[in-house]
Amino acid sequence: LILLDVMMPGIDGFEVTERIRQKEDLPFIPILLITAYDQPSVAKGLDSGADDFIRKPFELEELLARVRSLLRLKHSVDERDEI
Repeated sequence: LILLDVMMPGIDGFEVTERIRQKEDLPFIPILLITAYDQPSVAKGLDSGADDFIRKPFELEELLARVRSLLRLKHSVDERDEI
C-alpha cells in the first residue's frame, strides 16, 4: 500500500501514480492519494491510477478504514492472481 501526497517538490502525486501504473513488471499495489489542496480533482486522481483519495485534514478513523479497505483489495487481487 502506498500513501502518496499529491503535493511534492518536482513531481506531483498524480505523475508518480501514473509512472507506477505504467510499470507492468510491478505487482498490483494499492495507492491512496492524500492532499491538502481544495482543488485537485478526485476524478484526476482516480484517472491517474489511484485507488482512493482523501483530503487533509482527515479523521484518523477514516484514513484507517480506507487503508483497511485497500489492503482487503490487495489481498483479493493477490488471491485471484494465484488462482
